[in-house]
Amino acid sequence: MESIRGHHVGRQVLAGDVAFHGLLDGDMVVPEGVHLILHGTVNGNVFIEEGGSADIRGMVNGTIVNNGGDVSIYGAVESVTGTHASHIDPHAVIQH
Repeated sequence: MESIRGHHVGRQVLAGDVAFHGLLDGDMVVPEGVHLILHGTVNGNVFIEEGGSADIRGMVNGTIVNNGGDVSIYGAVESVTGTHASHIDPHAVIQH
């Protein structure tokens, strides 16, 4: 699993499993077969495609869009939507 830190700008489509500890100003896409562990902050939306997976432990100043992935939310997000249900921990913060 690759560890990514620092400040990034623009849409990021993950090419492999990632532990993200940085700051992203833009959207993030988690495609099929890729796993994201988000500890950092995304100022944008996070799209989890069918067959992708994500553990959201940091902050998303935008929407989690679950379009068929395995998604667990433990951190803080603005909203959650998509075609599939996501696991939301009782201690997670969902603003909308």
